Amino acid sequence: MLDNTQEYEAHPVAAIFPMLPQEDLEELAADIKQRGLIYPIIIDGDQIIDGRNRLAACKIAKVEPSFAAYEGDDITGFIMASNINRRHLTKGQQAMILVKCQESWHSSPKNIAKENNLSRERLRQAQLVSQHAPDLVDEVINGVRGLDNAYGVAQERKQEAEAREVRIEKMRQHQIDLQELLATGAEEDEAFDELDRLEEVAKRDEEEHEALLERERDRLRSLIIGWISLTALPANDDRTDILAGMSDIDRLRIESIENLFVNRTTEDTWEGEDDDIAA
Repeated sequence: MLDNTQEYEAHPVAAIFPMLPQEDLEELAADIKQRGLIYPIIIDGDQIIDGRNRLAACKIAKVEPSFAAYEGDDITGFIMASNINRRHLTKGQQAMILVKCQESWHSSPKNIAKENNLSRERLRQAQLVSQHAPDLVDEVINGVRGLDNAYGVAQERKQEAEAREVRIEKMRQHQIDLQELLATGAEEDEAFDELDRLEEVAKRDEEEHEALLERERDRLRSLIIGWISLTALPANDDRTDILAGMSDIDRLRIESIENLFVNRTTEDTWEGEDDDIAA
């Protein structure tokens, strides 16, 4: 026989569901006072499986509650079936509740969404909130914050977390130990500022190096064009004067290019003669 004077606590899964607003509780209490408690509070040992709102309304109405023992073998399924489709819960609240107690379910998110008439997108949004904004889970469940709003916050936090991971990886590449910096009393933002400074220096050095290479390319192109023009001149004073007017390094470059072409021409000539001999 059940003890009506015993104090009961809510089953952990049942406790996830928000209680009715006070106004609704008072309406339920008035109905119970007039008609009596139609559905008993379902319990399992000293835990309430279903009926927390009915029990609270009985206390308001000062009506002795009745209890019934749960006799099934799937407490979680019974709690969810009894509560998830209540009219005062939004789809966002339902999705958040399902995600919060998903460890108690032995089914895939797809099946959970289908069984509870929820879109997979709503369930996915709730999962993201649970992962990246866990402090907002109960606010969504209790109707303080909408799922869309919490999802937006979770997206921002996810992006910030990903950006932070990227920066930490760059710090590793620059051989900056974040923990070591923090141990010296530096703030994390200061460590990231140091990373930004190093990256800016590296970028500037890279740009300067590329600019130097481009100047050398332009110089070499000009020298090649100049050498082509020189090869058209006879070996007279004009050629000598032009070469004499160049800097030592430019003259060396011209001579190197000229020797390269002369050597290739000589090699081609020898190869041609070898072919003639072979023939």
